[in-house]
Amino acid sequence: MNEEELEKTKPIEVLSELKTTPVNDNPPVTETREEKYQDKELIEEQKIAEEEAEEALAEKNIAEAEALLKQENQVSEPAIQEKKEGVLSKIKNKWNNLEKKKKILAVVIAILLLILITILIVYLVTKKDEPTSTPKEPQPNKVEEAPVITDNFYYRDGKLYFTDEKEEVLGNYECENKDSNLCYVAYNDNRDHFDSPKLQDESGKDITKRMEIYEDRYAFIIDNKDANDKTIKLFSMTDGKLVGTYLSAKAYKDNYIIVEDTSKNYGLLKIDDGVNELIKPQYNYLGMMEEQEYLIAQNKKGYIVIDKDNKNISSSLPSNIKVKSYNNNMVVAKINNDYNVYDYKANLIVGGYAFASVTDNYIALVDNDKHLTIRGIDKVKYNEGDITLDTTNYVKTYIYDKDGNIKKVKRSYELSVKNDKVEVAVYDNEGEVYYENVEFLQGQANKKYQYLNYFNGKLYFYKDAEKEELIGSYTCSNKNYIETDSDTYNTCFPAKDVINDDNDMMKPSELNRKSTTPLINNRYVFIADGSNTITLYDLQQSKSLGKYHSVDTSTPNNDYTFTSYQGNLEVIGINKSGKYGVLSFDANGVSAKYRFDYNRIERIGKYLQMTEDDSKWYIAFDEENESPKFSGKIMSYTNDLKHFALLNNKKYSVANSDGKTEIAKTFDYVELYNGFFAGVDDKKEIHIYDYVGDEQSSSTVKVMDYPYSKTENPAFHIKKEGTTYIASIYNGNAYENKEFKPLDKTNQDKEPEEEKTKEN
Repeated sequence: MNEEELEKTKPIEVLSELKTTPVNDNPPVTETREEKYQDKELIEEQKIAEEEAEEALAEKNIAEAEALLKQENQVSEPAIQEKKEGVLSKIKNKWNNLEKKKKILAVVIAILLLILITILIVYLVTKKDEPTSTPKEPQPNKVEEAPVITDNFYYRDGKLYFTDEKEEVLGNYECENKDSNLCYVAYNDNRDHFDSPKLQDESGKDITKRMEIYEDRYAFIIDNKDANDKTIKLFSMTDGKLVGTYLSAKAYKDNYIIVEDTSKNYGLLKIDDGVNELIKPQYNYLGMMEEQEYLIAQNKKGYIVIDKDNKNISSSLPSNIKVKSYNNNMVVAKINNDYNVYDYKANLIVGGYAFASVTDNYIALVDNDKHLTIRGIDKVKYNEGDITLDTTNYVKTYIYDKDGNIKKVKRSYELSVKNDKVEVAVYDNEGEVYYENVEFLQGQANKKYQYLNYFNGKLYFYKDAEKEELIGSYTCSNKNYIETDSDTYNTCFPAKDVINDDNDMMKPSELNRKSTTPLINNRYVFIADGSNTITLYDLQQSKSLGKYHSVDTSTPNNDYTFTSYQGNLEVIGINKSGKYGVLSFDANGVSAKYRFDYNRIERIGKYLQMTEDDSKWYIAFDEENESPKFSGKIMSYTNDLKHFALLNNKKYSVANSDGKTEIAKTFDYVELYNGFFAGVDDKKEIHIYDYVGDEQSSSTVKVMDYPYSKTENPAFHIKKEGTTYIASIYNGNAYENKEFKPLDKTNQDKEPEEEKTKEN
């Protein structure tokens, strides 16, 4: 029976079929079906006699009334006529005595009254014909169509008489035990441990339907000496014979019956033209939910899903589970007090919830606080517990009154899968309903991210990449608008690193990295919420700690995916006033390592260089030690931190650790090495110098027109072998080695004397 069919009410014909979990399954000892039929015949005879007497009395009364009425009419007609004539005469005299103006006024008033009466009649007729508006939402207190419970037999004189819907007898069975408490049609207790809808009376006791009479021919009967013996016999009225004997039988729609044979093995029957054995008894357990096409079977390995042809549909599920529900894609099972959901390959999709149900490819999960979350079979979340249920009536329950009429339906929620969303109907204890929509687009966009989800204006952050353990959430000031063809957040998302570094020690991977700021120590996040605003948010304290124009966490390239970082981290930030500062994150929290008072801060190698007024630059080695302040921007330094390449007015120079320039000459580019440096002049020729300022070769090597730094293939490299300097020059495809000519030591020794002579 589908959900729509459960939305209407059908009358319950006879209450005697309601089974209210008695101590034994026998119907209560009240008036027997035989006595009912004997009483019915007596009542019919009495009714006929009473009707004949009433008809004779009625005819006599009618004759007397007609005679009396005729006599009264003969007496009263002249008087009535005389009275009518007197009234008309008076009206006529009054009209004749009226003035002409009054007569006209009376005529006008009469016409107006006639018009008003006509308009009123037309309005009422038109309004009556107008169609009434149809409510947009289903009525919360609509009457449900509960399972119809009917009686299909009665006991008389040691026999069971089987009846159809019109209570016409189909056949009978001679009871071996002449007692209506020992011989009756079996009950159909097919719920097992499934979360199928329950039938209860007003006291909360379960009601169980009878087994049907199949094909007007077959009946499942209990006829045992011991009232506690529930052995069932399948009886054929046509043959008057027993077809089979079972320890239990459970019936489902379309005449499918699961039976347990006397060896305690379960199989499947279908009754139509005859009794057909679809699955021979072979399983330790076999069960089925009314609305599903597959069955749940248990063998020595565990539980499996099978079809009605006994083909395995799923892999074996653990034997310690208790299957609570399933559909064509998933199985919901309970272990101890936890609901878990498995796919048909026996993989755990999600677990550890207070309740779970499945609809199509979607899972409804309820935690201990009655928060409902929707997930897909692919584990994707579509909301984050923002729907709170009013009741714990997770399994739908139909409540019947003493007359067998449905009085109330208890339920907590219901799911309806639409084209682009799941509609969740949430019910309170009174049956009132409101609706929550869970959209698919947001969940699909979330698949791109780890540690992060976005739902209905909130960003949710998790400790794990699978997004199971929630840390906290951030409410966006600018909600994302996610379109069908997009899988990204457009206005509220984790901020991206903005790279402000510009020096010769940068690696190509640092220059071109596409990085999103990470979740820091499972607590802090930088969030871009609107244009040009980055918010530092504390998920633990649920508050904003500061707002910035941009930040750089120096996160390695992650193609703008969201990652998690654990440990100490220094973040360069630019505040809304354009000033630079440095934030330091560690296990204790976050602090400002360098206040936002600087005109610029950038990373150079493993240190920071900064300037307060753009005129002087220096490197901070730590909070207590720093380099001298130089007039030019620092572009590189030697490993021993004794020599620095500076850039000022687009020209390079070399300075030492005391802040003094090594040589007065400037270059288009300088590359520092241990013990020497290479300077490129405006003719693209390389000169080799030591850090005293003396040139180390008598020749130069020319470079080609390629970048000197921040590339995988810089224009040149220099290496020293003994006293020889070798330049590797990039030609666009490979490097070519060229040697510098060594200095002439003789001429070098004479050089001071020559200079001295010139001075003289």
